Amino acid sequence: MWPRGRRPWPEAAAANVHRRQYAMRRRFHREWRSSISPRHSP
Repeated sequence: MWPRGRRPWPEAAAANVHRRQYAMRRRFHREWRSSISPRHSP
């Protein structure tokens, strides 16, 4: 499908997408920790 040695997107774009997903996950995790959770509630 793709020529040998070529990728659908450049390495930089893939790294940027991965970093954006990681940041979104960290933000979601921080908000979830700050919210009421059964494990942290007395």
